[in-house]
Amino acid sequence: MANRFMFKVGVVVMTAALVGACSSDGSTDSATPTEQAGSGDTLAPADPATSSGTDDAGTTVDVGSPADVPEEGVEDLCSTIPDLAAIEAAIGVPVKDPLGVGDPGFQQTCTLLRATDDFPGISFTLVPGGTIAGQIEFVKTNFDIDIVPLEGADGFYAGEGESVYWEGNGSLYQVQASIDGDSRTASLDLLEAWLLM
Repeated sequence: MANRFMFKVGVVVMTAALVGACSSDGSTDSATPTEQAGSGDTLAPADPATSSGTDDAGTTVDVGSPADVPEEGVEDLCSTIPDLAAIEAAIGVPVKDPLGVGDPGFQQTCTLLRATDDFPGISFTLVPGGTIAGQIEFVKTNFDIDIVPLEGADGFYAGEGESVYWEGNGSLYQVQASIDGDSRTASLDLLEAWLLM
């Protein structure tokens, strides 16, 4: 009798161990592996179009689509402008504390403070897909300011606030350097330094 009882307990324990081993890692033959053995290539399952979950009452609810992930390798605009020493060399004024605004693929601006008085007088702006014709129309319509070709600098344009524009590489570039002295020339020098990078 005792032997029969021990046999039944052994079968139950063995069955529980097998079920636990099969389900503990959550993998089955039909599941998509995150990594194939011996391949070194990581495989990821496709993201579903929508995700669902349950609320506190146990009701299934749609929690929306996965968020878009920015492209890898896209840099913040402040990391693509000349370094602080090169900016100071171009405009004759020390600068500090670059601060970037905007998302990759859209208009981005990087503003720096003048180190002498903490005034945010230096800015770089990049508009992917922007054109000088579009900017001329926008500024004229909204602010009644004319953007005109910059005298003595072919391909550059004088804009609002002593800024200088250049269109190329499928984008519109703008630099504004407000300094004591010739701010327009400082803006041009800084934009040229940026384009040479």
